[in-house]
Amino acid sequence: MVHCVDGKDPIVAESCEIAQMIKDTPIASKYEVDLYHKLIIQRLDSEKIIPVPSIDHRQAHQQIWLMAFTIYNNYPDTNSAFMDFLTKPARDKNGEYTCERERFDIHYDKFYIEPYLGREDQRLKWAKDTDIKIRIDVQNGLHKSLEEVAVAID
Repeated sequence: MVHCVDGKDPIVAESCEIAQMIKDTPIASKYEVDLYHKLIIQRLDSEKIIPVPSIDHRQAHQQIWLMAFTIYNNYPDTNSAFMDFLTKPARDKNGEYTCERERFDIHYDKFYIEPYLGREDQRLKWAKDTDIKIRIDVQNGLHKSLEEVAVAID
């Protein structure tokens, strides 16, 4: 996330507001915490502030996950919870993990990285297919290779 300073930049203001909302997560039931975080995640995932996926996006999601871990496990604060987040074995309905952070990493990869890799592959496929089509058109129409054709950009 960005460094929060007094200013009028709407992106900085939104990022700072989200960071504060994460810090202000209520100590409440799992249902209430999940509902509260869902609203933050919707804003965060909108891509109006931070590109998805990105380091800043991942860090914000990790802060949300750490805050939930802190509350669900009755730690007094995130500083107290952080070492266990990094080192204490974790488990869920899908299996066992070396720590909660590994569980988060797998979740983030599954929901935010893999889907975008698929999109990137589609863009690369489109670019490759377009390049091949243009090369064929140039060869058939101009009887030259694409490299032999000069293009002026005015």
